[in-house]
This record gives sequence, structure tokens and C-alpha cells, in this order.
Amino acid sequence: MERYSLPLANPPIKYLQHYAYRLSIILNHDEGWPWFYSNFIQLLGRKGATGAADYRIDFLPAALGFHTFFPLLDYSPLKKEIILNQLQCDVHDLLQRSLQEQLYIYTFVDEFYIPHRRSYQQQHFGHDILIYGYDLSERAYHVVGFDENMMYRETKVRFDQMEQAMMSAPEQPIIQIYRNQFSYELDMEAIKDALTDYIHAHNSSKRLRSFVTPMPDHHYYGLAVYSGLEEHLDMLGEDMGNYNIRLTHLLMEHKQCMLLRLDYLKKEGRLFDADELLGSYQELMDMTLKLRHLYLKISLSTDKEAPGKVKDLLLTLRAADESLSEKIVKRLKM
Repeated sequence: MERYSLPLANPPIKYLQHYAYRLSIILNHDEGWPWFYSNFIQLLGRKGATGAADYRIDFLPAALGFHTFFPLLDYSPLKKEIILNQLQCDVHDLLQRSLQEQLYIYTFVDEFYIPHRRSYQQQHFGHDILIYGYDLSERAYHVVGFDENMMYRETKVRFDQMEQAMMSAPEQPIIQIYRNQFSYELDMEAIKDALTDYIHAHNSSKRLRSFVTPMPDHHYYGLAVYSGLEEHLDMLGEDMGNYNIRLTHLLMEHKQCMLLRLDYLKKEGRLFDADELLGSYQELMDMTLKLRHLYLKISLSTDKEAPGKVKDLLLTLRAADESLSEKIVKRLKM
């Protein structure tokens, strides 16, 4: 085929590529939305090697194995040493035939060779990439990811650039991703459990202890992620940490997902007083956006008192989040 592209949805979570990639495949199908809205509720906060100075917030996965976290997808990892070297398969033939068979390509590349990336022609940097199409007339692959301005968008990579980028990460497999026949219905019990865990800062991974070892209790769960962020701000005020806009961006995307979820539950007739809750949650969303903008603003400031201003807003946001989350739990139609 002269050109071929697989469809991608606009993922509601973009703060990390590996979420965006998989959700853009899953949510291209209507069957994926009930699963999405039954998940991505609980949050996890973790300190890094330097404590709260290296604090991170993430969604707590429904399963601790990353691939099993997305049960609507299947994966076929191919070792480059076997496929390309021992079996002498042509890399472009492999990529293009895979795409023609409805298989998305996920792998790691050296972004030194990938245009529209911060590392392009600047430094060698291994990072993941999703290939969803190609054009023989342009001799280019269609890819998606964060560009040099940290905007998540679709770009093109010449065949020769992609080959060099992939061969510069020889230990990383080429992974074919495809949508399986897994079916899923909206799970109101799962939503209620996740919201309850969120409110009470419960370690939700303990619900999976029959299958995996739970995550440590010393992490921050649910509303407690705000406490970790408070500690992070305290360290910034003492010049002991680094700003990380992903922290407040993740909170923003969490609230966006909750708004989408409430609207979906309203349409499905699974929420009492839906309009009232949607209005209140939009106010919470606006407050979160204000927090994100203020955090970004102080990251460019030399005012040592600035982190304290963000902390005041953070405490207000946490109280509003707790109150509204409790109302949502009480108004779910089970």
C-alpha cells in the first residue's frame, strides 16, 4: 500500500506518553469507554531518592503489571536480535506489514535521530514512541508523542531516521499492539470502591493482594497526595527541591477525567443530582487550573514566599475535593 494509517483517539490523559499511547488505541472503540470510566480514579504519590523534593503523582493502576493494566490490548514483543539479525527481516517490511495487519508499533528509540523532539541532533536520549502509519511517497512514518515544545501531537519521521533511531536502542523490543476482544461493562461497584479509597487515602493495591504484593503503605494514596505536594512546596520554599509542572498537570487531568466520568454517568442515568454535581465539579476544575497556572508562575519567580501562596490554594482545593467526592459517592445509582 502506498500509504496507511491506523486510527487514534484523542486521549484524556497525556501527561505521560505511555498512558496516552494505549488510551488513544483503546478509546478509538466505543467499548473502551466503560472500562476507562471504571478506572483512573485513585491517585498515588511517591517520594523519590531525595524525598519530597523529588515527589511524583500518578494514577494508581488497576493492576500492577503495566501491560495487564490495559486488558483491552494485547502485545506481541519481538526481539530485534532474533527478528532483524538472526532471521534477517527487513525492518521497514516488518513495520509496514504490521501496520497493514492493524498492529500499532510501540518501541524505544534514540531521539537524537527523531525530528521534532527536544533531543533531536542535540543529545542521545532513549524514549518510547508509537508508530501508527506510513507514507511510501514521502518515505516517512507517522508517529505521535511530545514534540520539542512538549506538545503531544502527530509528526513524521523519515524511514532512514527511524531505522537509525531504532537500531541505536538494540536491547529494546519492537512491540506490536492490537485491540483484543475483551468486553467490559461499566462497573459501578469499582467506581464506588475507588472513590471511597480516594477519600480515605486507602492503599487500593491491597485489593489485588491475591494476585500481587501490595504497594508500600508509606506512599500517599487518594487525597493524601495533597500532603505529599504540601511537603514538596515546603522544600521549594527552602530551596531544597526542583519545580515539576507535571505534579499540577496530573491533578488537572485527574479532574478532567472526573468531569468526563460524571457527564458519562449522567447520560447513563447512574447519578442522582447530576447537573448540580457537574456544576460543582467544574468549579473544582477551575480551581485546579488556577493552581496549575500559579505553580507554573512561581517556578519562574525568585520570590521565596511564592510556594506558600500555592500551598494556601492547595489546602482549599483539598477541602473542596474531599467534600465533593463524598457527595458523589452518596449520589451514585448502583
